[in-house]
Amino acid sequence: MIELPQYDCVRIDGEITVDGALTDAAWKSADVVELLTTDTGEKPRQPTEVRLLWNSEYLYVGFLCYDQDIWGTIRERDGNIYDEEVVEVFLDPDCDLRTYIELEVSPINTLFDAFVVNGKSHGQEMYVLRDWDSETLQHAVSVDGTAKTNSPADRGAISPPDTSWSCEIAVPFKDLLTAPNIPPKAGDVWRMNLYRIDRGKTEAEDEYTAWSPTRKIDYHRPQHFGPLRFVEKQ
Repeated sequence: MIELPQYDCVRIDGEITVDGALTDAAWKSADVVELLTTDTGEKPRQPTEVRLLWNSEYLYVGFLCYDQDIWGTIRERDGNIYDEEVVEVFLDPDCDLRTYIELEVSPINTLFDAFVVNGKSHGQEMYVLRDWDSETLQHAVSVDGTAKTNSPADRGAISPPDTSWSCEIAVPFKDLLTAPNIPPKAGDVWRMNLYRIDRGKTEAEDEYTAWSPTRKIDYHRPQHFGPLRFVEKQ
C-alpha cells in the first residue's frame, strides 16, 4: 500500500497579490512542506519549500526554490520548459487518478498548462492536451540572483552563484470543471502532487523532486498523488 502525504489547505478571506515574492502576510497561515527526491524520497541538494492557500476564487501555490544557478531559455507558452528548470503543480479535482491538470512555471516566468488524460495504469495511452489553457490563471516569479537566459553549457564565463527563486501561482477554480464543487467547500478533498526540476551542470546532477515521491523519475504517476483537503481558516 502506498503511503501518501496529506496537505490541509487553509482558507483566507482576502486575496494574495501574485508578484512571485511570497511576502503577502497571508502566507504565514499556510503549512510549509519540503520536496524530496522523487525516486528515493531523500532530501535533495537544493531544497524547495511549497505552501498553499485558497479563497472563493483561487487556489494559491507558492514555491521557494533554493538554486545556485537559475536559468531558462524557453519563452513560448506550452513549450517544453520541463526540459529546463521548472516548478510543477498537478491537480486532480475529482480524484479519478486518470484526468488532471498539469501546470508548470519556469524561472523566467514561462507557463505550461495542459489537461492530461492518463491511461497508463490501465495499459492505455497518455494524452497531454496542450490546447487547454487557463485564461485567468495568474503566475509570477521573483529571483534572488540572475535568471540567465542561456543554459550552463552555452555559457563561456562562470557566473556568480545565485541564491533562490520563488514563484506564486493563482489557479482559478472556474477553470477546473471536473471539481465536484466550484469553488470547493470546506472538507472537500482533491488529489495533487507538487514537483520541481533543477538542472545541474551535467545530466547526472539533475534533481527531480516531489511532495509525494513517485518512486521513479516519472511525474505522471497519479497513484502517488496525495490528498489536498480544503479547510477553514484556523
